[in-house]
Amino acid sequence: MGSDLLFAAAVEVQGINEKLQNGKKVVPDHDVFVSPEKHNPENMIAARAIMLEMEIKLAASAQYDIIYLDGSLTTALIHMYKAINFIENINIKSSDKIKEDFKDFLISYKKILEFENTDKYYLGIPKYTSRNDIGKNLHWPENYDDRAILTLILNPGEFTRPKLFTNEEGWHIRLPYEDEELTILMQQVILGIKNLCVVYYKPHSWCPALRIEMPSAIARDEVKLNTVLSNVKNQCQIPTIMEPFPLYMADRIAKHMAPAIPAYKQIIMKQMNELDDHSEKDIFFLMHSYRTEGGS
Repeated sequence: MGSDLLFAAAVEVQGINEKLQNGKKVVPDHDVFVSPEKHNPENMIAARAIMLEMEIKLAASAQYDIIYLDGSLTTALIHMYKAINFIENINIKSSDKIKEDFKDFLISYKKILEFENTDKYYLGIPKYTSRNDIGKNLHWPENYDDRAILTLILNPGEFTRPKLFTNEEGWHIRLPYEDEELTILMQQVILGIKNLCVVYYKPHSWCPALRIEMPSAIARDEVKLNTVLSNVKNQCQIPTIMEPFPLYMADRIAKHMAPAIPAYKQIIMKQMNELDDHSEKDIFFLMHSYRTEGGS
């Protein structure tokens, strides 16, 4: 009751018919963070920031030619702003983790947004977004959803013209601690975000329109854009899966981790009891949540 168990994970999944790297199959990578923290209803903010730091670093170091990120390419910065505000006046293990990894996070984020390596393509594909960039441009009613409407309008193989969607928004520098190098990196990240383009693409008749976010250097190059759309089409070959296969598999793996947490807590409690046989009741209450296990 006095503590929360923070659990964050990032997974890398191989897509359908991925090519071999130098004749060898690429082994997908992953990263995990687990830490007990003092109970705080806002701990989820720190956990989400750690997860996004791990996801961005995994994506930037991935050995594949085209890398899909689950969500918008702006999501990491938006949630990092929230996390920096949260950890500003607290000193816990998760806040230390965010600060320690922040530089590598910005370096990786910059690599993804600036399209530095022309041999790799980084795409953000959110399942849902409140943005209605196409609708605003075409003056649709405010209650129209871009993805829903374009799913009905677009024919298989059709896509919308690439459009900048973040260049007019008020992005600002926010750091967990003062550092000149971090300031420069953050400026470069913001510049990269302001040059993101969005394309809606319907790969097959059985697929909804997909929102694909990418650096403008990819979106405005016809050859590169065709390469991206062809790969997205290949990763959407299964009619019962309404998103690219790697994102579906990564989501499935991540969601299977949550049910393991109660078992993980039981292991911790058993090990703690073995150290002190006289405090079993105290350990039970300290490790238990405020709600009945399995309750809502």
